[in-house]
Amino acid sequence: MTGSNLTIFRKGVLLVGLPFVLQLIFLGMLLHLEEQSNEADRWAMHTQNVIALTEETYRLLAEAVGRMRGMVVTGNPDFAPQLAGIQDRILPNLDRLEALVHNDPTQAARIREFRADTADMLKWLDSQRELVRGGHNTEAASQVANLDGERTVRNVRDQLRVILAEEQRLDDQRLARVETTRLHTYWFIGAAAAITMLLAAIALILFTRGIATRLAALAENAAHLADRKPMAHQVEGKDEIGQVGQAFASAAARLAEAEAAERGYRDELERRANELAATNAELLTQANATRALAEAEAAGRAKDRFLAILSHELRTPLTPVLTAVQMLESTDDLPSDLKQTLNIISRNVELEARLIDDLLDLTRISRGKLQLQPTPTDLHEKLTNALQTVQDEARGKRLNIQFDRGATHATVMADPTRLQQVFWNLLKNAVKFTPEGGQITMKTFDVGPDRVGVEISDTGIGIDPEALARIFDAFEQANREVTRQFGGGLGLGLNISKALIEAHGGQIHGFSAGVGKGATFTVELPAVPASQKAVAAPQVSSSGTGSSAAPQSGSNPHVLLVEDHRDTATMMSRFLRRCGYQVTVADSVASALKTADADHFDVVVSDIGLPDGSGLDLMRQLIARHSLKGIALSGFGMEEDIRRSKDAGFVEHLVKPINVQQLEAALERVVKLKRTARQ
Repeated sequence: MTGSNLTIFRKGVLLVGLPFVLQLIFLGMLLHLEEQSNEADRWAMHTQNVIALTEETYRLLAEAVGRMRGMVVTGNPDFAPQLAGIQDRILPNLDRLEALVHNDPTQAARIREFRADTADMLKWLDSQRELVRGGHNTEAASQVANLDGERTVRNVRDQLRVILAEEQRLDDQRLARVETTRLHTYWFIGAAAAITMLLAAIALILFTRGIATRLAALAENAAHLADRKPMAHQVEGKDEIGQVGQAFASAAARLAEAEAAERGYRDELERRANELAATNAELLTQANATRALAEAEAAGRAKDRFLAILSHELRTPLTPVLTAVQMLESTDDLPSDLKQTLNIISRNVELEARLIDDLLDLTRISRGKLQLQPTPTDLHEKLTNALQTVQDEARGKRLNIQFDRGATHATVMADPTRLQQVFWNLLKNAVKFTPEGGQITMKTFDVGPDRVGVEISDTGIGIDPEALARIFDAFEQANREVTRQFGGGLGLGLNISKALIEAHGGQIHGFSAGVGKGATFTVELPAVPASQKAVAAPQVSSSGTGSSAAPQSGSNPHVLLVEDHRDTATMMSRFLRRCGYQVTVADSVASALKTADADHFDVVVSDIGLPDGSGLDLMRQLIARHSLKGIALSGFGMEEDIRRSKDAGFVEHLVKPINVQQLEAALERVVKLKRTARQ
């Protein structure tokens, strides 16, 4: 709809002034409404910035806590730079927050309190980081496990909620103020529209029908605007009516934009509230996970301690049995059937000890505590030593064993003891599951320029193809009925062998054509250059007691034997006296200290677990009082147990049941070391 300024001027000069004034008032109110809308937009943006900065600061704090916990749990100092970078971003955010709310004393006070709690939290994070840097991982982990710092985290979260609620309240208050202004404006516009309609009725007589139509459309638009409805007509023109129509259109557009912005703000606030709830749930989940991890670690430590105590209690009674048997075996005039009986007893005692070692090895492997001491090692030598340990059993079954040393470079970087353990397991199984008169073949071969292989095959009972994939699993046996027929077992040997070979960077595979067709096991290991000579580890014979002659040179050394297990003390003292040592027995820490103060001793041989204390404490006191050197005898054989005994001052650590040859050799080394120190 269009109109002309000229027609209105000619026919309604007297009536133009009043509509003009009304137009100015309309425009003023519309401009005021627009300013109020702009102000609402600015305050909404202000609120959004405050919320965004507050949540970003909390997210950074939560991320810093997560990084700190990761650094404490893993002991990895690489988290420290990331943690420092996160902390450096927190304080600038707090400065910006204070700048945004400086006109609001209440919010400014809350931001300062939020800053103080955040500073406490940063101090706590710094203390945890310094503990890890200083190597105090255990203390840091204990604080994390005890949920130290959780009060500060809760305070920070509560302050965040209060700040967000206050910002929401202020935003609602401002929106209500703008809404009130809008209502007043709408009321005024409605009133003005009524006046305009009255003027339009008067002008209907004076003006043309076109102007009356435009005024009616304008009135209808005003009514729609008052009801917050879309405009019904598009009133155009360069005259006053057209300007009012354009103002109405602009006001309607602004109103629609304000309503859309209001809906957007509410949706955004709802989304932020949902995100905050999700963040709180995630923090709670992390706290529960940390607590569960601490409980799992405590359970693991309790399991390790139980296995260590069980191992000690199982090993201790075997020591006097093995000592007595080995002493009797050294007697020359024993009947052959009695010697055979003693050999059976000795072999089964050592087998029992091997089963205990297998259980402890399984625990070490499952907890990642398996420790190796690699050195250039000759494969042929380790295979020969393993073969010697099963030779008697193989000879009793009339087995034909062939050894083909085909490898040109048979030196590997390995732990000699662990490598021989693998070969013993494989040969032991081959001998066990091969019937009388069967054949076992051992051979080494070059796999490539830098790898060497070992193959052990037999003509035994074979393996069912369906069970072949499970033979390296713990406690797995291909056929339990058949296994019991051939002497039983726990089903740990192959599982431990696989873990040991893989820890050396190698591979182990098993193959069988089926039941009754034998089995073949192949081991591949990285070879070392031929220039690196293998270091032969000292070996101890598995049968007999060796020489029982008195110690070389000088008077017979005086041994203080500290052992509370009566049978073990009796048999070991008898053996040591038979070897030419003077022996005095004590059964507790107190009696050992009293005896050491009353006489001169060359060496102490002590159990670790004593009724009134620890052999470790005893050794420290004997070193301080008499500078004695000692040998530890214990059923505790984990790496940590050996390390603790060495830290206490023991020169040697022997694990029960004690092989008397090992004890005699250890005594000779310690006595020689003491005499060398005197010289």
